[in-house]
Amino acid sequence: MRQSPLPLLLILALVSAAGCASDESARRAVLDAMAADHQRYLDDFHRAQADVVARYPVPQRLEFPGHGMILLDECSLEGRPGKEYLRLHFTWVNTARRRVDTARVTLTLVDPETETAWSEVLDLKLPYGLGLNPNSSYTTWFEMPTRGLHLRGGWEWELSVEALSGEAALGQPGG
Repeated sequence: MRQSPLPLLLILALVSAAGCASDESARRAVLDAMAADHQRYLDDFHRAQADVVARYPVPQRLEFPGHGMILLDECSLEGRPGKEYLRLHFTWVNTARRRVDTARVTLTLVDPETETAWSEVLDLKLPYGLGLNPNSSYTTWFEMPTRGLHLRGGWEWELSVEALSGEAALGQPGG
């Protein structure tokens, strides 16, 4: 009497299903771990965003005697994992009482633990060599990578302005 292949096929199907279930379970575990890591990142990032809003309320008026004034109307932490940046939207006003060819604005991020500082420079100037007359203004923004500083407490940012005219304005451009 010939034996039916059904029990053998049933055993193979069960083994195969168990293997697939095992693979699916492993995939699910990996995805769950990734989701948990991403949620932790989002929680930390949202806390850092709230910290920036609390520590740096806007609008702010920053005076730089002899070099102008900055009216800061936005200060926020933006980005995505690994690409976070501080965003400042501001208007520079020429209160220097003289024509200015370039207003050089420097944004510096400072790590209080290591006293390390990173700076980026943005040159504000009009096209065709036109100058910025007294009481004129220039509105723009800075977006500077935080290099992970936003995840550490106590980090700071600083702005500085230098109003340049003539030969000094022809120096190394900052942006």
